[in-house]
This record gives sequence, structure tokens and C-alpha cells, in this order.
Amino acid sequence: MTTVPELPTSPAEFFLRTWGEPQREASFGTLDGHDIRILKWVEGEGEDELTFYRTSGVCDIPVPGANTRHRQEFFLSCDPECDDLAESIAQVGIYAARSGKALAAQTVYRAPGPLWPGTGLAGFVVATPFDGEATSLTMR
Repeated sequence: MTTVPELPTSPAEFFLRTWGEPQREASFGTLDGHDIRILKWVEGEGEDELTFYRTSGVCDIPVPGANTRHRQEFFLSCDPECDDLAESIAQVGIYAARSGKALAAQTVYRAPGPLWPGTGLAGFVVATPFDGEATSLTMR
């Protein structure tokens, strides 16, 4: 008899099952009641090292104009690591709730200022999920 793994209850639970405990976690609460967590993992070593930041909690926010079961989470990979990006990634996560606009593939999100202190970067491009990332996830 084959045992079917129990469905995760949240993206964070799925991430923990897939990548293990994050190295770091930041939480951002908003005045309108949203709580977005940014989870960080580092994979590889030396020149092959890459840092991943993933949102958790964005899926609590319905995607404007989509089926009510359609939700989103976001991730960013970078080299070298840049933990100062965490708040900007959280802002991407709550953008849809605040603007009423979905962030679909090829959408450009423009931040109101620099993504972190001292940078000229002020936005993200939402890309199509690639192999290895959860493009679709059913939760209980």
C-alpha cells in the first residue's frame, strides 16, 4: 500500500519539507493586518553559493481578478546574499492587496524607493516559475 504524503497547510510548511529549516526569517506586519514572512536559505558553496529568499503569508491575500483559490508566493535568488532586501520582498507580496492588481509573469513591480539603502535598484520583474520551483501547490 502506497502512503500519500499529507498536503501542507501553508507554503512555509512546504518550504520546510523541501529545503529544511531556513537560515534566517524576518516578519513584516502591516497596519491593514497582513503578516508576510521572508525565509532565507543558502545553497551551494564557494562560487556555486546562491541565496534564496521566499515569501510566506502572501497566499493569504486573494489574487485580484483570479479564482479565489489562486494564490501567490514569491522568491528571489541572489549572489551575494543581501538580507536588506527582505522588506522590499515583503512589499512585493502585499502589492496585490493594496493595488488591486495581480503580479503575473513579466509584470514589473516598481518600489517607491531603493530596494535597500545605498542601491539604485528600485524594482523587480516577476518571472515565469522555472523547473524546480513550486509552480502549483495544493494545500489543505
